[in-house]
Parts: sequence; structure tokens; C-alpha cells
Amino acid sequence: MAERVMDGRSERGVCYRLRGDGPLLLLIPGGVGSSASYGPLAAALADEYRVLTFDRRGHFGSAGSTVADLSMSRHAADVRALLDEVGGGPALVFGSSAGAVIGLALVAEHPEVVAGVVAHEPPVVGLLPDAARWSGFAAEIGELYRVEGVGAAYARFAGTIGGGGLSVELEREWDVLFRCEWEHIMGYVPDIAALARAGRVVIPAVGVDSGDQYYARAAGVLAGRLGVGLAELPGGHLAPRESAGEFVDALRGVLAFVRG
Repeated sequence: MAERVMDGRSERGVCYRLRGDGPLLLLIPGGVGSSASYGPLAAALADEYRVLTFDRRGHFGSAGSTVADLSMSRHAADVRALLDEVGGGPALVFGSSAGAVIGLALVAEHPEVVAGVVAHEPPVVGLLPDAARWSGFAAEIGELYRVEGVGAAYARFAGTIGGGGLSVELEREWDVLFRCEWEHIMGYVPDIAALARAGRVVIPAVGVDSGDQYYARAAGVLAGRLGVGLAELPGGHLAPRESAGEFVDALRGVLAFVRG
């Protein structure tokens, strides 16, 4: 049977794609991930879920709506509006990296549209015992961007995630991230009390290949603060975009736990 796919643009100018049937599942990519970058993951899950992917405000197909200040609350409000338009919620949410941070902001500020969240390696460095070190790292990259440009900032950042070279096609996307989002992503501290009041299951997840990278340690600390288990998923920080079969199978299990 052919995959059921529908493309659209929200009233806020956010481009999105819906696949499949079943309970609504929202996938929020991190960094300069797009709706298309989560295509393989979405396609694999569309046999069980109605999967919603989108381009964040300011990126890719949603680029016309960029502003100078893209806070996590602003992104969460965009997602809440998109979920209202699409209907069929509340949504189960999977987010990775910056997408996981947006997922945390969404459940803290708009719990009524969320069924539960799997937060894969959110870089919530403010929770770490050595938070000052990582705040300095974020400031260093911000300064590199302002003084030397997007290439220098990207090179410093990519060294922490095993990323490749900066492609011409994505240079604009990295520029938006460093100019409008970077400080908000790295400066976001989850409101643990608000997450508890929301009454939704929030499961931090870590890649087994991520070692002691700051985003992996942050996921572990977040799990401890929430009093929940830390889910372990195959691969490293970019595994959701690579969406190998092993990762998808493991993620299905965590999503089923959150639903149940």
C-alpha cells in the first residue's frame, strides 16, 4: 500500500508533512534538521502512527518567517499552533537535541497538546554540575560566529558531535541557528516543577555511542531530576536522522512505554 502523505503550511508559515494513520506522533529535529531529514524515521513509524514533521520557524521551507530572536518558548508556541491546526492530538512527541529542548518547553508551557515526550540528548547544560564550563563553551561559539563567521562557529560546534564539513546548501541554516537560536538552546533550563505539574510522561534518552558528551550527561541529569529512568537508544547524537532499523525498533519500545 502506498504511503499516505499530506503536505501543508500552517497559519504561522510553518511547513509540515503528515504521514500514516494512528495516534499523532510529532518529530522535532535538532540543529539544522528539517522535515525531510526525518523522512526515513517518519516513514518507518508511519505504519503505527500519524507522523507529523515540520521545518522550524526560520529554516528551510519555513524560512520566510525568520526573526532575530527565536526562543524555545516561541518555537513551542509555533508547535502548539501547528498541533491545533492539524488536529488529532494530544500528540506523542519525540525530539532530539534542540528538538528535545523544544519538546521540553512544549510540555512545560502547553501540556494540553502533549500526550508524552521522549527527549533525546537535550543539551540542557544548565543542569550539569559543570554548567559554567558549558555556558562558556556556548559563549565561545557565539563569539566565534560574531567575529569570524558561521564557518568558524560551525567547525567548533561540529567537533562535539562528529559532524562533517559545512555544506553550501546548509550555510544559511547554520547562520540562522547561530544568529537566532544558539543562545536560547544552550541557555534553556527545564522548569522541573512545571514538567511535574503537567502530569505527562517525559523520558530523557541517550545514545549508547555518545559517551560522556555534554548532551548525553545532561539527559542523565534530567532523568534524575524528573525521577524517571534514562532510555538508552542505539547510535550517537545523529542517530535519529540516520534512523537505522535498530534505532527505530528501540524507539518504538520507548514510545510504547510513554503511551502506556
